Amino acid sequence: MHDDQHGTAVITLAAVLNGCKIIGKDIGTLKIVMNGAGAASLSIHNLLCLGGAKQENIIVCDTKGVIYTGRPDLVDNKYKFKVSVDSAKRTLEEACVEADVFLGLSVGNALNKEWAKTMSEYPIILAMANPIPEISLEDLKEVKEKYI
Repeated sequence: MHDDQHGTAVITLAAVLNGCKIIGKDIGTLKIVMNGAGAASLSIHNLLCLGGAKQENIIVCDTKGVIYTGRPDLVDNKYKFKVSVDSAKRTLEEACVEADVFLGLSVGNALNKEWAKTMSEYPIILAMANPIPEISLEDLKEVKEKYI
């Protein structure tokens, strides 16, 4: 077991499943945005799908934006190709619109509070960048009345 990959994936799946209970949604219906496409993110993606999330409802973003089917640089990256989806969205900002879940596996301050505002009414946000999260609790409180 690799702690950064599998340990983080197990905890993330547990948090998402518990969040589903709180917001009254099924994991299979969630629109999920993952920011970051490293080893931990790809392991989380795999476990979320095994846990009932639909791959077509998960948008993974890297430093170049949305990992979409047909993106030219995916030809040589089988790992990112595996998580690519058919989507017209190209940026993290676009991916956040109406998203139920944001999984931050990247860098601090990557989630703009205005983008968080466009998410679903009661989003599950796991900002896991360390030591600075993708969005601060203070910024999130400014734009969302309810969140997990």
